[in-house]
Amino acid sequence: MINTRDFMDPWTFNVKNAMKCCVEFLTPDGRMIPFCTYNTVGYREQVRDMLTQNLETPPPLRRG
Repeated sequence: MINTRDFMDPWTFNVKNAMKCCVEFLTPDGRMIPFCTYNTVGYREQVRDMLTQNLETPPPLRRG
């Protein structure tokens, strides 16, 4: 699948286009982030930090 969208950076960010964006990223905590804003608003860094934190913290051992 190929997806083409207008690139939005801090200088060309358009709220109307972001609200119409219908392709979304699903984050580890369950949020759906519009593709158009993922790299612009700072969501990519937040998700990267969540994933890094999950890798550094091992899951608890199950007993029983």
